[in-house]
Amino acid sequence: MPAPASLVDEALQAGAVHTAVAFAVDDLITAAAGVRTGSMARLLSIIEGGSDLLAKPARRRISSSLTDLAPRGDEEREYLDRIRELINAPAAAVAPGQVLVLFKAGAGFGVARQLATRVTAYGAGIKLLHREDDEPSLYDGFWSGTAAALDWVARQLCRAEPTFAERLVYNRQVSGSIQQANVPVRGESLGLGAAISTISAVVGQSVSDTDAFTGRMDLSGRLLSVGGVAEKVRAARDAGATRIFVPADSLGLVPPDGVEIRPCASLDEVVVHVFHGSALKLAFERLAMAPPVSASARDWRTTPDSRPRLLFSMVGKSDPIGTYKDRNGRSLAQSDDGPLLGACRELRPRRVIAFFTVAGEGNDFSHSAQRAKEFIESQLPDCKVTLWPLAETVDDPTDFEMLWDAMSSAVATVRHENGSDLIIDYNCFVNMTSGTGQMQFLWAILAMHHLLPATLLQVRESRRVKTGESRIRRVVLPSGPGGPKA
Repeated sequence: MPAPASLVDEALQAGAVHTAVAFAVDDLITAAAGVRTGSMARLLSIIEGGSDLLAKPARRRISSSLTDLAPRGDEEREYLDRIRELINAPAAAVAPGQVLVLFKAGAGFGVARQLATRVTAYGAGIKLLHREDDEPSLYDGFWSGTAAALDWVARQLCRAEPTFAERLVYNRQVSGSIQQANVPVRGESLGLGAAISTISAVVGQSVSDTDAFTGRMDLSGRLLSVGGVAEKVRAARDAGATRIFVPADSLGLVPPDGVEIRPCASLDEVVVHVFHGSALKLAFERLAMAPPVSASARDWRTTPDSRPRLLFSMVGKSDPIGTYKDRNGRSLAQSDDGPLLGACRELRPRRVIAFFTVAGEGNDFSHSAQRAKEFIESQLPDCKVTLWPLAETVDDPTDFEMLWDAMSSAVATVRHENGSDLIIDYNCFVNMTSGTGQMQFLWAILAMHHLLPATLLQVRESRRVKTGESRIRRVVLPSGPGGPKA
């Protein structure tokens, strides 16, 4: 039966463009002679509005459905010619990092969207650049899938040579974006697609445009159940997918004609089916032969980014103004901007979030934090400094466990209170130089475990900076079983 016009409208309101097109095509094929022109006009309107979402498989499906449709009169011929012109227009080839992901939408519909992931050499953290109405679970799904994929890649590299992982994985920035901003999608079912998209981007292998993915993922790469699988399968079919990867517990589904449903329990299992084993092996061999990270990787200015900057920092003993010391720790009669102020002068951030301790003998840095705020805001009028005291339980700033609880909790709270603005609207950095050595170490741990999407910076003393050099350097972290660099 032809789909009622109201059903087409409901699919469009839910953002299920592929399903709306499928309904409209069915309606056109079965329409009576007197209403065919109206059905053609409706289909043309939907395709024109959603042409960016219609990849090659979806276009092939529409074209095949309309093959035997003959126009009746000049008006129908004009509509049909325009429809065929749009669906036969050249579509961009699938690039590495692009995959079709499936979501549950409202009103009993599924939604198919393309996720595009980029892995860049100079940066840090995991960022989902699409706001999608600031749905937290969407970012949670992207983060867990991407983090699992990065760890999977690191394991493959470490099998050949432990130090290879540090060249590639933990000093890269992963950025994802999802098609169509006007209709939000939500849920952690993005996890599997995010993992496959990240691996595809890292190894430079494209994923078939007829594969589609849905499933939550934990950090070990285990696939977890999701809801609305039947609706997602329908959306995938309407988008032209012929193979759909779902969590292993999604049993009992009846696949539509021409569609294969492949339940999987883990990322390893999906990778075997999606990527060609020999090509994947060659890709890792090529990555293993890549040159070590060069000195240019330490330049924080290497990757252009027009977004305003946000700086995270501790407030240390040298903030806001410090005094040079000799090798024996004696103060010299020469002062310099402390690391926090020095970083702000060069980085010129729009926002600074400065953490400081308030408890323990000699460890109350409230006064230093206030002075730093006044210095920075007086010299950088466009910069807003937010002071953030760590928990009063931190009475020893050299205690790892105490600091880990306080720092990870503070970072999580900052991210929660700011929503996705930190990830989308700002280019984030961390001043690693201020504070105790234990604090500096824990900044690195937060970054390596993808808990803070920021580039780590070292701020050097001015007297050690040569002419033409930057005072701040990006920190290139060693990682994996290979240990620190020589």
